Amino acid sequence: MAHRLHFRVSGHKDANAVVLLHGLGLTGDLWWPQLPAIERDYRVINIDLPGHGASPLPSLGATMSDLAADVAELIAEQAPAGAHIAGISTGAMLAQLLAIEHPRHVLSLALCNTTSSIPETAPQGEDPALYISRQIVLAAAARARLGGMRAIAPIALKRWFRPSFQTRDPVSLHRVEAMMFANQPEGYARVCEALAGFHATDRLATITAPTLVIAGSDDPGTPLACSEVIAGRIRQARLVVIPDSAHIANVERPATFTAALVDFLPTAVEPMA
Repeated sequence: MAHRLHFRVSGHKDANAVVLLHGLGLTGDLWWPQLPAIERDYRVINIDLPGHGASPLPSLGATMSDLAADVAELIAEQAPAGAHIAGISTGAMLAQLLAIEHPRHVLSLALCNTTSSIPETAPQGEDPALYISRQIVLAAAARARLGGMRAIAPIALKRWFRPSFQTRDPVSLHRVEAMMFANQPEGYARVCEALAGFHATDRLATITAPTLVIAGSDDPGTPLACSEVIAGRIRQARLVVIPDSAHIANVERPATFTAALVDFLPTAVEPMA
């Protein structure tokens, strides 16, 4: 049974829809740097993922496909002609599953700072404390249940942002941290457990929607190689690398990220039928 997700609608009411999907442990507020630019020409549907923000908890044992089905149900209701889907990190993993398992809802994809598979452990040469692996996400689920979101925040922020950003923009850093503290630890933990079983690499070639892949040049959680795999397997994909950014590139380098996303989205505002 699908859960009713919390979402906010803004922007150009008669235009094509853009659905925004945030990352693990955050909320739809993550897209604040991009919202003004997207709202000018599109109807924006900004969703809190299951177990995050004001959305209800997913069921225990829910899979990523289950979570994607919840999002697909919302899109079917709010944008029956389909939508442009933009996701960051976990949100982009759900976006991949939307395009694979619910393709009629997807006009285009922007897959940002993400991966197409969660390996058991970090590949050789990657930092096992920062690379997003099954081992890491299951440990994070246990940590959240034991110590709450305050036990998660220091490790997550180290993965998400370069040290220079943390000193350069403490206001944005605090805003991201506040999103984390607004989430329920159990919701975070259940999505971590869903993530542990995420594997879409072998199905990427079935995606036919035009796709933009955005990578952070210094992302330790989902390094550039992860984005290169995605861009190489989706026929209509192109890759943009955001310099001097880590895992949450839309906040660390908002102007560069926003320009890449807006340039990718179709420029004409087409009234919905």
